[in-house]
Amino acid sequence: MSLKETLEQLPGDLQITVRAIGGEQTYTDRVSWMLEDAERNVIRLEDFELLTDVTLVGQNGHDPQPKTSPDFDIKVDIELEKLRVNSRARQILKTEQRAPERTPEILTLKDRLLIDHPPVRWRIQDWQPAGTRAMLAAQYKAGKTTLTGNLARCLADGAWWLDKYEVMRTEGLTTIVDFEMGERQIDGWLKDQGIGYTERIQIAPMRGKATAFNILDEQTRHEWAERLKGTEYLILDCLRPVMDALGLDEHHDAGQFLTAFDELCDLADIEDALIVHHMGHSGERSRGDSRLRDWPDVEWRLVRESDDPASPRYISAFGRDVDVTESQLVYNPETRHLSFIGGNRANAAARGAVDDILTVLVEEGEPMAKTTIEKRVMAEYDHSQKSVRDGLSIAIHSGQVSQSKGAHGAILCTPSDAQLVSSLQLVTARQRGPIQLVSSSIEQRGGDEVNEDPETDQLVEEDELPDPW
Repeated sequence: MSLKETLEQLPGDLQITVRAIGGEQTYTDRVSWMLEDAERNVIRLEDFELLTDVTLVGQNGHDPQPKTSPDFDIKVDIELEKLRVNSRARQILKTEQRAPERTPEILTLKDRLLIDHPPVRWRIQDWQPAGTRAMLAAQYKAGKTTLTGNLARCLADGAWWLDKYEVMRTEGLTTIVDFEMGERQIDGWLKDQGIGYTERIQIAPMRGKATAFNILDEQTRHEWAERLKGTEYLILDCLRPVMDALGLDEHHDAGQFLTAFDELCDLADIEDALIVHHMGHSGERSRGDSRLRDWPDVEWRLVRESDDPASPRYISAFGRDVDVTESQLVYNPETRHLSFIGGNRANAAARGAVDDILTVLVEEGEPMAKTTIEKRVMAEYDHSQKSVRDGLSIAIHSGQVSQSKGAHGAILCTPSDAQLVSSLQLVTARQRGPIQLVSSSIEQRGGDEVNEDPETDQLVEEDELPDPW
């Protein structure tokens, strides 16, 4: 039987090796391809002879049915036994090295109510109770890394969060596991923060190394728990890169990662943690799996006023025992520090009118009636009537404008702060720029001052004036 006749009887995906008759040249290929080459006169099959080392190649490239020696099956059984022994040995070693599982004591409610629990402790006053998990949901390029840098500084140094809220300083470490920024940039940004106790912060720069954080794997989770020993507050920035690296879908698989993250914190005795996550392109909530909103004790939300990347930022927090209404942040580019100044997007237009109201008052140089102020500001600065009225209410409430009675019972307005007047005189000299208004609130000033309601043009008591913030 010729070689061609032999090949025609073999399966097409059978890989064979032939050798030139009377020579050393060999040719290895699948039967079907070798026959095709013969038909195209690429090779002459009558010049070759079939060798005996042929293997069947399956569709996946493996060799499911190789030609074997008589003792092949015996050898396979021996190798399988070795693999089973090795696998079982690894399981036993893992069990021996694993720390004992800590299961909680189960008590009746009656017994639990007899426990003398200490009062609620705050890691960050009004923002995060001690022993909790927080999720920061941030819009694209809203400043989440700047915010976590501020958080790390406050935790290490005991500085006030956003210059307003008391922080329980960490005695252990604050660890930042960062999946987005390069090492040099992380170091530079944190250096700008001016952190005093730098030894209380440690950084794991993980960009490009996210697969190494596969805490879904039990052994890897225990290894990371050992590395994180001594951590009191853990910051993970941010969730998406590690989810992608581990092949997890943020729309369906977030719960798997968050459960493993909780176990990691428990193994490493980490009391508090924050995970950073992106909001979706539409809406203002953590994108993906609803578990991302169910999991945290507290959700922080960081947003921009508009799509403009330079627009003001606003932050809020809500969760168990936490309810911080949306307020504006002010950014210091030299220190990268953020401050909480109040005001939300709903009254942004009114606050935007305050500077122009004060400018008009200074330019006038004498007390003005509210209706006159309203007409001037609307005509010269293109504010709506509502924005001017609400802005004047804010200025009165915050003490930037004072009121007095004029002739025939008219209520007149004047700037009330000499320093502010001086600054606004520069504004009228065509050097106008953004002015941050930081005068004391009415509650801080005290007294029985009364204010005029711009809607009704009547005097009202302080406690009747709506809170402009």
